[in-house]
Amino acid sequence: LATAAKKLVGAEEKQQELEAEHSALQAANQSYEAEVASLAGDLAAAKKQKEERTKEAKAQAEAARKEGQVALSEARREGQVALAEAIRKGEEAVEEEKGRAERALSEEASKSDRERERLEAKLREQAAGAQKELAGLKSERQRDESALRSAKEQAADVLQRAQGREEEQAR
Repeated sequence: LATAAKKLVGAEEKQQELEAEHSALQAANQSYEAEVASLAGDLAAAKKQKEERTKEAKAQAEAARKEGQVALSEARREGQVALAEAIRKGEEAVEEEKGRAERALSEEASKSDRERERLEAKLREQAAGAQKELAGLKSERQRDESALRSAKEQAADVLQRAQGREEEQAR
């Protein structure tokens, strides 16, 4: 009986130890599960932030691309307007000079040959001046075309940088 009582006390003590270990394991398991849930929440929040940053970067890249296209279109339009205006002014100047010279020539045609030679020389000088002016307008046209090309290149660079940022953000 004494042996059985000792065994019973030993078994009760063992059961208490096991219950204490079981409680400790349950507490550790609950702590682990809480930590896993917290990490899962953090991961979900990080994924959401990444998606938002990616979306925002894409939107910025698209806005920069559109801005580049608008700038390129505007530069092209301005260049075409400036070119057309320069050509129109050049043609008007040449026609005006021609008209002046022709009027002067017809008015003076009745004068002496010497006077006529003087006027012809004057006409040639005026025509040369008009040609110089036209050459200047052509040079201005070339500068405008160069500025247009430069604006196109700048717009293309802006567009390329925006696409590069978009690709970089996508990575």
